Amino acid sequence: MSEKATMEFEVDQETGGIRVKIEIHSESCLNRDATFTLESQVRVKYSRAKHSSRISFQHNFRTNRSRIEFAIPKTSFSGYWYDGSKIAIECHGTLRIDDGLVADTTLQEKLVCTQIQRPKVRTNAKELMDPDDSFDFSTNLEQLSPIGRFGTAGLILFSIVAMCMVFVFFNSGGDVESSRRSADDSGPLGALLGSLFLCFLIGAGAWYLIKGMLRQYMTFTFNQLPNRIDRSTAIPVKKLVSGISRCDLHNVVLRVVACNVEKGKYVRGRGSSREVIKFKNPVRCVLLHEQPVDMIPKNVPVENYFEGIVDFGAMFDVLYPPYMIGSVHGIDVHWEVQLLHDELVDQELTGPCTGLHYQDFFTDGT
Repeated sequence: MSEKATMEFEVDQETGGIRVKIEIHSESCLNRDATFTLESQVRVKYSRAKHSSRISFQHNFRTNRSRIEFAIPKTSFSGYWYDGSKIAIECHGTLRIDDGLVADTTLQEKLVCTQIQRPKVRTNAKELMDPDDSFDFSTNLEQLSPIGRFGTAGLILFSIVAMCMVFVFFNSGGDVESSRRSADDSGPLGALLGSLFLCFLIGAGAWYLIKGMLRQYMTFTFNQLPNRIDRSTAIPVKKLVSGISRCDLHNVVLRVVACNVEKGKYVRGRGSSREVIKFKNPVRCVLLHEQPVDMIPKNVPVENYFEGIVDFGAMFDVLYPPYMIGSVHGIDVHWEVQLLHDELVDQELTGPCTGLHYQDFFTDGT
């Protein structure tokens, strides 16, 4: 706290209005140009984090009296305080007074803004949003079309050949020049680790593509989506999704789930291996709808076997409103439809969240 000036905030918890109260204690700070900025910041909880901030409000004025008050318009700030597992969202007010000295008088205070009360959630967000996809590879492969089976087999063969070539090339040195550089830089151990890392990347990418091809035993798409989702939105399941399977589906479960997602960036590695990692951490998951079905015949619309209505109201009662500071930092909302099967690769559809409004996450909608 500066001895020349003090600053405090008065927050109306009902209306959300904020008043800034400044007191000037030094004559040298009177009749000076001053600037107040309100800054929202996402603090990433990693040792080598990349934080993000945004100026929500700025007010330029002159310190023509010892006590100064002004209001921050509600439209200029609609954020909230958040302290999660991977990120924290905070808000700071900074006062700078141009008092004619070498360094301006600067005062910063944390704004303990609205802390939205949300009920405790006992569900494991990662398990509900990304359930263990156990399936039988041979059974799944048999349900594909001939072209699908041929493409999957070709992708597997290609990935194996590619990994073998990378491993042999790195550990034999390739050409003379690359071999000399490898020996000078890190030796045989470095070449071995580099080849294993590249093989891992090739294998992971190939497995991702293979799972996508294995999902082609059926079609599964959104059928009807509302223009905007709010707390009054309710959609019959048979209108929400549609699809047809090439084989009989036994013991399937349809789920509609939603969660908050913590987003941010951090730095991993050093030197030439330094890279910026963007992460998405699901938290606070809510199950909107779940229905098991014993059997769905092949070549029949799957939506005919699902009853009930997906009520999105619970999503607005349990989750935090989207609050993004920049494109990759903050809190977002995610919802998806899952079709789970024990022997076949699970199907998944991600729903749009572009129409969500901050005010809809409050009971009265104001």
